Amino acid sequence: MKTDLPKRKVIRLENYDYRRNGCYFITICASNKAHLFGEIVSNTMVNSQIGAVAFDELKLIEKHHENTKVLNSVIMPNHIHIILSIEKTTVSPGESEYNSFSKALRGSVSTIVGSYKSAVSKAVHMVENSVTARSDPTKVWQTRFYEHVIRNDDDYFRIWQYIDENPQKWNGDCYFK
Repeated sequence: MKTDLPKRKVIRLENYDYRRNGCYFITICASNKAHLFGEIVSNTMVNSQIGAVAFDELKLIEKHHENTKVLNSVIMPNHIHIILSIEKTTVSPGESEYNSFSKALRGSVSTIVGSYKSAVSKAVHMVENSVTARSDPTKVWQTRFYEHVIRNDDDYFRIWQYIDENPQKWNGDCYFK
């Protein structure tokens, strides 16, 4: 007997190749929006040990993904915002960012975010294992992430300002809980 599973809402732009040159605004939330990454003290983010790992791994994105730059970012208690730039990629017209098995191809926003999330999780679990003998490692991330293709200079500067001001506006943030 076949059971119809609920369909997930498509959150990506239809027919858009996320390997294209451009800037992307990324938001990645902690699992269950738990405050894993630290806390806001006097309008300033103070990273926890997990937050410090997330910050260190952000700096390595450019090393692991050629033609990719982290232009701006902020780590918040339960989420991370990033402006990611992909430059100098060549994508043939009609070419998909996914292979025939629906796996994202190298250089796409999905693979960059996925490898970042994986690296943070792995580092967090290594730290946890060296400090405690936990049999249930911390689940760091929600499964999905939010992205927005930055379309023009006004959009870019609005998002840049939002990232810079996010810690000062934490109490009114949509992720505040």
